[in-house]
Amino acid sequence: GQLARAALTVTFAYQGFEIVPLVSGQARAPSRSVPIAILGTMGLAALLYVLLQRAAVGHVEGLASSMSPLRDAGASLA
Repeated sequence: GQLARAALTVTFAYQGFEIVPLVSGQARAPSRSVPIAILGTMGLAALLYVLLQRAAVGHVEGLASSMSPLRDAGASLA
């Protein structure tokens, strides 16, 4: 139950990469640039989420009980 809920939440980070094939017709080398664009955006989104998680785990006391962990992480870092 909780794993499926977390997976659905993480899926929203990857929304938008499906738009790449729509504009690939105007690229010079779509067979090369489209995979780079898709994997690059997914990699950057994953990296952003890892950094956010690391900041929250490292700087928020009582993370499990926090109602707004991202805001609490930002407040503790600022």
